[in-house]
Amino acid sequence: MRRLFMTAVLVALSSSCGRADGPTSYVPDAPIAYDGRYLAGSFEQQQGNFWDVCFTRTPELLRHMFDGGSDGSAYMMLESGGCFTGCMPNNASLSLFDIWFVGAPSVSAMGVYFDAKNVAGTAPTGSLHFYGTGSVCAQETLLADAPLDRLELIDAWSTRCVTVSGLAAYHGIGIAVTGGSHVIDVDAFRLGPPCHRS
Repeated sequence: MRRLFMTAVLVALSSSCGRADGPTSYVPDAPIAYDGRYLAGSFEQQQGNFWDVCFTRTPELLRHMFDGGSDGSAYMMLESGGCFTGCMPNNASLSLFDIWFVGAPSVSAMGVYFDAKNVAGTAPTGSLHFYGTGSVCAQETLLADAPLDRLELIDAWSTRCVTVSGLAAYHGIGIAVTGGSHVIDVDAFRLGPPCHRS
């Protein structure tokens, strides 16, 4: 009985430690303002100017919206349950859209900061994927995944961040969302220091 009790205590301690140290937080220590320094990641410019939608094989609805962004008026809405412009399995890209660098990123780890909000009545599920791209909507390397249910999204714009390494090897970043059920808005992609100090 005593051994069973000690095992239960150790499991409880390891679970609480895992929550403190384990799952990555996507809320940055110090949100940075959108500055357009490395990425022109706000969507006021027309498609083809610093960003582009992709011929994708990822099933997702993507809408370029024009009223109510976090930086300027335009932003992207991502919704599960469909195929933007007829996604097809032989399309070149996994990304739904690409944003290319306007300034050379650091060779060390950097935070990809972005503004997001949940516009559905329920908590979003699925995963947000970040790709390094060798050219527009091509030559993609998965850099990071962020589970939507751990982004802690609310119904107002808030800044989230994912730390990635090796961005200097790429032309830009590609964004996709897969799985689950969600309707989220994203805007103001920018690069800065790693999301967390330690």
